[in-house]
Formats: sequence, C-alpha cells, structure tokens
Amino acid sequence: TWLKGLEGAIRGCMVLMLLFGIILSFMIPPWQTPDEYSHVLLIGAGEGNLDLADTLRTDMNLEDERIRYQYEEKINLEQWRDAMTKAPGYHWTECMPKGVHLSLLKHWPAAFGILLGVLFRLPTFWVLELGELFSLIFYLTVCWFALKLMPIKKEILLMFMVFPMTMQQASSLSYDAVLIPLCFLFVAY
Repeated sequence: TWLKGLEGAIRGCMVLMLLFGIILSFMIPPWQTPDEYSHVLLIGAGEGNLDLADTLRTDMNLEDERIRYQYEEKINLEQWRDAMTKAPGYHWTECMPKGVHLSLLKHWPAAFGILLGVLFRLPTFWVLELGELFSLIFYLTVCWFALKLMPIKKEILLMFMVFPMTMQQASSLSYDAVLIPLCFLFVAY
C-alpha cells in the first residue's frame, strides 16, 4: 500500500512540476533565457531554415540586443504586453522547414511546438512559448517513465528532477530539455 501512496505522490509532483515549469517559462522574458537565440538558430539550422531565428526576433521587438545576456536589465512591460497580442508579422512560409537534418533531434520538442505555433499563425511570443511548453511536456513525460523504471530511491531522483535550474532548462528552447531527462532515464535503467 505504501507503493500506491508513492505513485500518488509522484503524480502530484508531476502536476506541480508542470505548473512550476510554466511559471518559470513566463517569468523569464523571451530572449533572456540563456542562449535562447542560439538555440532558435540551431532549430532553424536543423530545419534547413537559417532565417528562422532572425524572422522571429525581428517580428517580436523586445529590445533583444539590450536584454540578451544582461539579466539585470528589465523588459518594458508595455512592449511585453504588445508582443503577446501583436498580430504576427511573419509569413508562415518564412518559418517552415525546408528540410530536416539529424541535428534537429536534440531540439525536436521545441521545434515541434514552434512549428505548431507558426501553423496556427500565433504571435511570435506565443510561438516561442509553445516551443517551451512542448519541451516541458517532453521533459515531464520522460521523467515519468524514468521514475516508473527506477527500482529504488525514486524520491532522490525526483529531487534532482525538480531542482529549480533543472526545471528552468526543461521549460526552455534548449537541448537540455531533451538531454537531461534522457540522462535520468539512463540512470533509472
């Protein structure tokens, strides 16, 4: 019966991790997540579309040059609100993949989310948020399987999964959202 209690606790932790990841995704403004622009460049390169990052960056004017790598700089809240509601200035054909390269594998959840956002013609802000949300969902899914597979000490593995820095990376466009949970799965196996 204690095992059923542990399963329920793990389910509850997964829901809390989802909420925590979503909160982190919104707390850190676009382009201020470490190396976010570089990861969008890598996603574009994996899709054979080298203009993807610049198309999205220019469509969402958040003074990215001023805030990138300057974590103490604050974003103008009015610009942030405008970015959330601004009709997309990109044409969907500018953001579509022109091929698929093996390098896209390390970013595939974020790339899939970005592609869906572009197909639905969402504002650029929400395109990037959808990429982060799909990364988070992938992270939580693989972590769930890792915890199911882990024979003992599931609580310790769960503790590492919920670290703030780990959760921040899980809810970003970084390839760490793929790499970290696969490492957890490997350890559990």
